[in-house]
Order: sequence, then structure tokens, then C-alpha cells
Amino acid sequence: VTVSGYASKHSIDVNDIGFVSVNLKKAYIDVTEKSLKDKGIITRDSSNNLLDFDGYLVTYTDMSNQTKTYIVQKGQSKPDESTGHIIMILGYYKAS
Repeated sequence: VTVSGYASKHSIDVNDIGFVSVNLKKAYIDVTEKSLKDKGIITRDSSNNLLDFDGYLVTYTDMSNQTKTYIVQKGQSKPDESTGHIIMILGYYKAS
């Protein structure tokens, strides 16, 4: 399904003189729970707990017009109960 949302990818390189360089990349999406429900996606169980979106694939196009597919990381779907948004931390995904 296609829903509108917000995606962000951060890349940080840290290199202290003479120390190891660390490259950290973090990508996440933020979608409204309503937008998922409107497309027929069940978001909650019978106890009204947010379902786990582990393993869902997410494809989005960034500002440089590059389209990439990511996978929702295990245990990284978090609801924002006050605004109705769901935030999902993404990892890199390679189709086999």
C-alpha cells in the first residue's frame, strides 16, 4: 500500500585524530495510524496494543530522488499515543 508520511535518514562520520572513524546511519519513517487503517492495515490487537511491524518493507524516495527499500527493525515500531503517529526505525534491505 502507499501512504504519505515523513522519512529521515541521518549519516554521521566521527573521526577523532588518530582514532577509529565511526560511520552511523539511521533511517526512520513516521506515518499516521489513521493512514494505515484507511488502507486496510490492522494496527492494533484486541487489547488495543500496537502490533509489531517487524520485517515490513518500506520504500521511499529521498530528496536526491533516490528510491531505496528498507526493512522495519525488530522491536522498533513505536506509537506516539498523543498524536496518532507510528515511528518505525529502518535498516538496510537487499532483495535476494
